[in-house]
This record gives sequence, C-alpha cells and structure tokens, in this order.
Amino acid sequence: MTFYELCKNQQIYDKLMKEINENVKDFDKVEHSDLSKFQYLDLVLKETSRLHNAVAFKFPRVTDQDYTKEDLYLNKQLVVCHRLAQYSQQCEILKDSEEYIPERKNRNAKSFSSFDVIPFSTGPRNCIGQHLALIQSKYLIIYFLKNFELKKLQGYKLHAIQKHSNHPINEELVLISRKKI
Repeated sequence: MTFYELCKNQQIYDKLMKEINENVKDFDKVEHSDLSKFQYLDLVLKETSRLHNAVAFKFPRVTDQDYTKEDLYLNKQLVVCHRLAQYSQQCEILKDSEEYIPERKNRNAKSFSSFDVIPFSTGPRNCIGQHLALIQSKYLIIYFLKNFELKKLQGYKLHAIQKHSNHPINEELVLISRKKI
C-alpha cells in the first residue's frame, strides 16, 4: 500500500527518493544502524499504516458484565471487536483523515497520543513483532525504490476487502519497471 500511495503522491515519492539517494549509495552496504537516518521513511510508513491498516479488527474480547451508557447497551458475554481501521480514520486530530500526509505526525506531534494511531496496537498487549516488521518494511522499500521505478496505473481506484486483514481486491496497484543502470 505504501507503493500505491507513493504513486498517487509524486511530491512525497520525490521527497522519499531524495532521502534514500542521500543515505544509500550501495544497498548491499546498508546496515541496521543506518535505518535511523530515514526519518521521512518512518513518517511514510506510519501514515500508510494509519490509512491502510493491515489488521482490520483487533482480537475479540468478551464482556464480563452488562454495560450501559446513554443509549448503548452491551450484554454480558458479548464478543466485542475493536475496528482499528475506522478508529485511525476518525480521530479528532485527523481532520483530513482520507488524505495521505506523512508530515501530519510532525505537525501535530504534541496532539498525538500512542492510542490515536495504533496499527500494531498499543499498551501491554501490543504486537511483539512490530519492530521486526518495520525493519523489514524499511529494507524492502529502500531496496525496491533504489532498483525499480513505480508509476501510477491510469484510472485505477483502490477497492479493498476486509477479512481478518485489509487487502486490495485487484492486486495490480502500480506499474513496476527496473531502473536503467
């Protein structure tokens, strides 16, 4: 989904390519410690995770008692799921939630809490693999953008389906071609 968003937003694509080109001359020499130099890539990944959450629903919980608040009533033993994708798009801080703006977290840094955008969950039950997933994503994106060009498919409109995870119905999102060396 990051590649899809980069193709739709040429300025973001160019800014990320500039950061990659400034920090990577030879991909084979990129080390884990080098990944901290990619601050804009961090923002791009966070924004992609917010807008296109990989997991549609957080693991279900069962209510242990009846619950009433105003016109909402939940029975005891009701299975409740938290829909992460909807939450990260309706947060009060995200006035333009449908827009892909990687810089939004920098602009509103003091306004964000760890619970506002939670692609890997948060708190004591957060995803234990999130650090590895982000490292792998960074390596993949850096390698891919150093070696391939992405272009937007003309007339393509993203249609996604939600099962346990969100994924596009049509998997041909972008045109990919190897860069000329």
